[in-house]
Order: sequence, then C-alpha cells, then structure tokens
Amino acid sequence: FFAMANLAQVEHEIGLLVKTFQRIGSPGPHGQQLEFGLLFKDDEVQNTFESLMGTLKAAKKRGVITYVPQLLLQGSHDHEIITLLNADWVGKSNATATYETVSAVALEATSEPLPEVLQVAEDKKDPAAQLSAPSPQGDKCMSVSMETIAEVEAKLQAQREAEAKQMQQVKDSEERRARQVRMEKAKREVEMEAAQREAMEEKKQKAAAMGEGSARNVNVLRAAFENPQAMYPYIQLKLPGSKLTKDQIDITKRETYLSEEEFSTVMGMDRHAWSK
Repeated sequence: FFAMANLAQVEHEIGLLVKTFQRIGSPGPHGQQLEFGLLFKDDEVQNTFESLMGTLKAAKKRGVITYVPQLLLQGSHDHEIITLLNADWVGKSNATATYETVSAVALEATSEPLPEVLQVAEDKKDPAAQLSAPSPQGDKCMSVSMETIAEVEAKLQAQREAEAKQMQQVKDSEERRARQVRMEKAKREVEMEAAQREAMEEKKQKAAAMGEGSARNVNVLRAAFENPQAMYPYIQLKLPGSKLTKDQIDITKRETYLSEEEFSTVMGMDRHAWSK
C-alpha cells in the first residue's frame, strides 16, 4: 500500500514539474527548457517539492525531461539546461486524481480497520488497479526513444563544447593582445633610452666644441695682446696690387695681418691650426 502511495506521489510531482516548465520555462529546439538554477530558486518549486532532485531523476528516467550530468548540484550546475521532452505527460493514470485517492485512503487507514480500507479502495475503483493498468499516455511517455534523448543530449554537449571553444579563442586573443601591448611598450622604452643617450652624447659634443672654441679664442686674444700689430683687410693684403710696403708689414707673413674672421675664411682654418 505504501509503495503504491509513493508511486502516486512521484507521478503527481512529475505532473507538477511539467506544469512548472510550462509556467516559467522558455521555448527551445526540442521543447520547453529551463536552467537548473532558475528552477531550484523558484519560490513555488521550493514550497511544492519535497525532493526536487529525486523528482528530476524520476522524470528523466521516464523520458519526460533530459539533461546531461548524472547529478545536478546547486551552484555548479545553475546554468545547466533541462529540456522538457513530453509536455503531455500525465503518468500511467490520472496522477493527480490517483494521488488524491491514495492520500484519502491513507487518512482513512489511520483510523479504520484493514478490511474497511480495502472496501474504500474498492469503492474508489481500486487505485492499485489504476496504477497498474496500462494507459495510452503512460505508454506514450515510455515510448520516447532513447535515440531521441541521446540526440538531444549530444546536441547540448556539442553546444557546450562550442561555447567552451569560443571562450578559449577569446582568451587566446586577449593574451595575444596583451603580449603585443607589452612588446610595443618595451620597444618604446628602448627607443626612448636610445634617444636620451643620443641627446646626452650630442650635448657632450657641443660642450666639448664650445670648450675648444673658447680655449682657441683665448689663445688668439693672448697672442694679439702679447704681439700687437695692425690688421688689414684681405683686399689690401692680397697680391698683386697690394699697396702696402715692407715698412708697414712683413711681406712674407701677410696672413698674420688678417682679422680672425677673414683669416678663417681665406685660409680655411684658424690661426692655431695654421701655426701647426
């Protein structure tokens, strides 16, 4: 009797599960579908089912629903898709009526002798016979081919694999982009260091050149101060046609009478270099 009552309870809860899919499920390629997490957290589901996991397993065994994992766990499988394969399922008989009938019998059995319980069962058209009698709807439920279930599960598995592959491709693309950014940054740092070294070298060369020029100018000024002599424009010193006499200049050292600017222009070098 209690086994009969348990069977009625299970089929009653499977019927309620089908109604839940119709209430909060969404259309899918093979029927109404629902994420496990959404089903688990539904207030009406929590208040209705004593063991949601047991009801899901029983419904899957009867071909009413399908999902891939053997065991659904809250958190880990919140996004696992459960598909309703048989929206017309009502059990081997009218599950709701049978459940109510057996419940009534159980209540009467707590206060009445066994013969009267049997009489109630007979008056109620024998719930046990109803549970064991073949039903076209029950046969339809059990006739859902394993090939169809396997096909649905294979498609779900292929969908998950495709999503995982796409996520891996996105991850690889992000890693390549990050690596390229790091390489470009390192390249810019190397170029900046090279530019800084080049600028420093240029400054050193300019400083050295300025130092040499200053020293040369000092030497020229010192020589001019120590050995003062008249300066003449190049046009007056050049030959032929110079009107300067040997009393005015040393005609063998005409270049010494040039100004610093004309000396560098005419001779192509400064006095210091010329003296060497």
